[in-house]
Order: sequence, then structure tokens, then C-alpha cells
Amino acid sequence: MKIVYIANLNLHVKGGLFKATFERISRVKEQVDDVFVINNNFYDSAVINLVKKVLNRKDSRLKKPDISTYKNVEINNTNFKRTIFFYFKRVLKLKSTENGMIRHYLKHYKEELERADIIHAHFGWVNGYIAYELSRQLNKPYFITLHGSDVNKVWKHNRSRLVEAMEQAERCFFVSSQLLEQAITLGYSGKNALITYNGVDTKLFSQKDKRNYNRVGFVGTLKKVKGADLLPDIFKCIEKYNGETDFFVIGDGPLRNQLEQAFKERDLDVEMPGLVDYDDVPELLKTMDVLVVPSRNEGLGMIALEANAMGIPAVGSAVGGIPEAISFEENLIAFTDDLPELMGSRVAEILSSESDSSRYRERVLAKFDWDKIVDIETAAYVKALNKNQYVNP
Repeated sequence: MKIVYIANLNLHVKGGLFKATFERISRVKEQVDDVFVINNNFYDSAVINLVKKVLNRKDSRLKKPDISTYKNVEINNTNFKRTIFFYFKRVLKLKSTENGMIRHYLKHYKEELERADIIHAHFGWVNGYIAYELSRQLNKPYFITLHGSDVNKVWKHNRSRLVEAMEQAERCFFVSSQLLEQAITLGYSGKNALITYNGVDTKLFSQKDKRNYNRVGFVGTLKKVKGADLLPDIFKCIEKYNGETDFFVIGDGPLRNQLEQAFKERDLDVEMPGLVDYDDVPELLKTMDVLVVPSRNEGLGMIALEANAMGIPAVGSAVGGIPEAISFEENLIAFTDDLPELMGSRVAEILSSESDSSRYRERVLAKFDWDKIVDIETAAYVKALNKNQYVNP
């Protein structure tokens, strides 16, 4: 079996989307004959970089080499330049961007696509739509994995085409039940949906020792959708109830400068190491007693699962797929104006009590094992090929 994957893998920022996508591809690679990964990379032109610099934006994207390798996977980077005209096309809702991407695929990857038995797109728009169009032209079965913002934040003028691509797929995998429910509100029928949660590498994220550090942390991109703007108030409330507490924030993003100033104004001592390599995250988590996840929206909440796998409680907002990741109702906080106060109070309660940390890990082992999740997806591949009764030589 040969699979072509279409993905958005940012090797410089290995966040939740990267981890969820890469783990699936890496593990499937061990079970099939061959995988070919096409990675969509949008990089900024010199003019756009200059504008972002003037605006003090820290989200500039750079051109990537034609081929990158991470662990056991070779990644073929296809670079698309974001110019002023690119943004004009988006504002004017023109289809030329995605059509140009499809032409690029057929020109540069036609041989690999023709050899493939299956096309699998990670992320709904635009990757899922590209898979749909390639399937129509090459007569290949295709799958789409929906991760979160590709459903929660899809532009209105793209919704009908995304839904059409989802309806025609062999299967649409959703990382949470809530995400499937949200997709149905867009007009998707759900007829070919399957829930395949993100898993956790439980060897990498192993049970931490019993030592208490009186330390609370946040891990994620420093932007509003992740609730990063609420951290100063949450941390101040924790300190109010718990007394002197150590805080650290792992990640970077557009709110970093604002947060540094807010922490200083509230007289909070917060360690902010910035971006760290994904493989270093477990060592940092081991020094934490509680993780806070105050997101306004979330596909599932990988970092909450990873913390739980180490026996570390996660207290999160009751939005998106976070309730499915955290599960324990006492650690879920309704997203209201009172969230900082209520989250701070609950975190302080955990810090001051003796809790059975093993229950967090046991739940992850039972429900979020990567091997079980990948087995479900590969079984769906086999079923699709048997239905089509054809496998490329």
C-alpha cells in the first residue's frame, strides 16, 4: 500500500497540529509499503516580511528546503510565496490560489500521485479540498483528517467547497466528537465520519515522580485563541489562593511582549523560555504540578493529554474538544468572565491537596494509545482499497 500525505508540518514550531499529524504518518509508515509526504509551506515575500517587521509581527514564514527529514520521515516541502497579490486574492475571495496549488501538485508530484493507492490530507482547508480535486482527476480514494481550526475557523466563502470535499471522502477522521458536531453545523452530513482521537507517546511522556514543585505552567502559542491573554489574571488568582507560586510559560507568539509587561505589572515572576523542541517538553513538564489550558477553542488539547500521561492534572476551559481531553469535570471551567478566578481557585485547590495522580495516566493509557488509533485508520485504508478492488503494483 502506497499513501501520499498532504500536510502542514512546521518543523520550527512543533505544536499540537505538528505532533498529531507527524505521529500518525510516522506510525503508519511502519505498517505500509511506502509513504510520500507533501508539506505545504507558505513563505513571505520580502515586502510582506518588511510590513510584518514594521507592525512588530513575529509570525513571518520562511522558505524551506525542497526536502527535510524528521526522525523516520522524509518531508517534501512545496513552497508557495505569499505576496501582496496573494492577500488581495484572499480578500477578493478568488479561487486562483487553491487552483494554482492543484496545478503545482500535478506538475511536480504527478508520478508519486499516480503510483499512490490512497491520498490522505491532514487539515480540511485547503489540503482536504486539494485531495478532493486530485482524487477527481486521478481516480484515487482519499481521506481527510480534521484537526480543529480547519473546522472552527474556515472562511465562509470556502465552506461549501470544504463540505463537498468532506462528503466525497472515503472517510473523514475527527480528533474529537465536538469537532464533528461543529462540522455538522457547517452542512456536513457526518455519513463518513470517524472519531480518531490524538494519541500520546506514553513512553516519552512517562509518569513523573511524586515530588511537588509548587509550579504551574502553560504550554502553547501565545495568542488569544489559546487564552494566553488570560494568563496574568489566572496566575494572580492562583497566587492569591496559594501564596507564592512558581509559574512558567512555554511557547511564543504575538502576545509575548504584552504578557511580559502584564506579568511585570502584577509583580509575577514567570519563566518564559520561548519555543522549545518537542522532545524537550517532557523534561519541562516533569517540573510542573498543574497545567492550565484556558483556550477559547481547541480541537482536542494534546498538551492536556500529555500532561495527564505524566500524572499531571490539567485544568482547562470547557470548550471545543478540551472536555474530551481532560474528562474530569472538577478540572473543567466554563468559559465566562469568571474563568481566571475559577481556574485560579481550582488550581490552588489541587496544589494544596493530596491527589491520586495515577488516575490521570491510567485514563490516557486506556483511551489515547497511538497504536490503537493508527490501527483504526489503517483498517479504513484497507477497507477502501478492497471496495475499489485495486492496488497499484
